[in-house]
Amino acid sequence: KMRQAGKQLTPFTLGHEILLEGLAVYPLLDDLVVGNELCLNCQHGRENLCTRFGKSGREQGSIRGFSLGYGAFAVDSEGQILTELGGGLSEKVAVHSSQLYPHELTLKRAAYIDTYACVLEALDSIVGQDQPFDFSNNTDIPTLIIGFGPVGLTAADALKQRGINMENVIVVVKHPIQEQVAREYGAKTVYIQDEEYMQKLATHLDAKIVRFGTRYWIDGGAPLIIDAVGNQQSVDLASHFIRDGHAVLVGLPQDIPVDLNRFNMRGGNPHLTWWSSRKFYPQAIDLLAKSPFEGWEAITQVHLLKDAMHAYFPSQEDRSRFIKHIVVPNQNQQM
Repeated sequence: KMRQAGKQLTPFTLGHEILLEGLAVYPLLDDLVVGNELCLNCQHGRENLCTRFGKSGREQGSIRGFSLGYGAFAVDSEGQILTELGGGLSEKVAVHSSQLYPHELTLKRAAYIDTYACVLEALDSIVGQDQPFDFSNNTDIPTLIIGFGPVGLTAADALKQRGINMENVIVVVKHPIQEQVAREYGAKTVYIQDEEYMQKLATHLDAKIVRFGTRYWIDGGAPLIIDAVGNQQSVDLASHFIRDGHAVLVGLPQDIPVDLNRFNMRGGNPHLTWWSSRKFYPQAIDLLAKSPFEGWEAITQVHLLKDAMHAYFPSQEDRSRFIKHIVVPNQNQQM
């Protein structure tokens, strides 16, 4: 629920990660002051760390329409609502020109830009730390990717384009479509989460599961783990299997507790991210254009606006065939 001064701000228009065609630009919008001054993080281009996101009145975040589709509103200096900024499912949206990124990708491939940028933000967090990760000298290390939906796929693509050998990537998935996509991408070792997957994973990593009653300890593991799911089970799996390396928790929801002690006890350096700042969008577009994977279009389903609910709540048949769902206003924009 989106609220301001104790009152729910409804209705508002949903739709984020927006792709535009036939864009009309009105430069005066860039001079519009929305709410109060930018917080320090936003001033430095780190809108993903906005300290005012979700607040109301003059302290409102969502500056420059950053959170379009989540109920973003323009407010005056007194905190009064001027207008809804609109989401991707509305006829018009108001954005700052700094948020526009021209590209020549197909519609279905471009649908992964925001997800890819989030992954790049996360991977950047393990470079330049006190114990930096050097991709050029670690191309053959065992790498565990948990989940292979849009985040897992873009993570694999980013790792591959940084030199990581896909033959040494182990993938853990929940759904058969994710296993299929992971294998099509080049992963040689993929485990479905059944009753035996943890033992299989431990064996593959030359690790042992030491049990203490209902608890257990993994003796061994992987030096690089990408959690592309972001639920309690995936976080726990990452914390058990990290070994003297980096665990990147991509798009981690704020309400998931993370036991940092468990990571530290295993020599793991956890990196928690939420979403991407704008600086990674150009790089995401460039890497998607260069991506060796040709299956982006096949695993992305397009829905007409009138059928938008099918995108938000896909059928079991859709879930078995696609990992990404997008909405377009008319038939002419389906590709």
